[in-house]
Amino acid sequence: MIPWFIHLPRWVFVTAGIIAFTLVCLSIHKCSVKQAIEADRAATNAEAQETARAADEAARGKIDATRNEVEQGNADARDAAAGSDDPLKSAFDALRR
Repeated sequence: MIPWFIHLPRWVFVTAGIIAFTLVCLSIHKCSVKQAIEADRAATNAEAQETARAADEAARGKIDATRNEVEQGNADARDAAAGSDDPLKSAFDALRR
């Protein structure tokens, strides 16, 4: 029993080979593009994490500085109000400085 595809012309086999080769190449290219995209996403995520971390540290420093400034102003106002005949006026005068 002879297989039926033996009787096909040679150009059918060449065309089938070219198509198979093209599909393999496209598959490999798709995999490499997918890997490149995943690597780019990982790098972008790492960069975003670094930027967020730096912004968080900067914000925390500003918050602490502002908190210390407000607490110092409140302490000055309390001290000024404690040693005065008019505590409210002294407290506001200390806060204005």
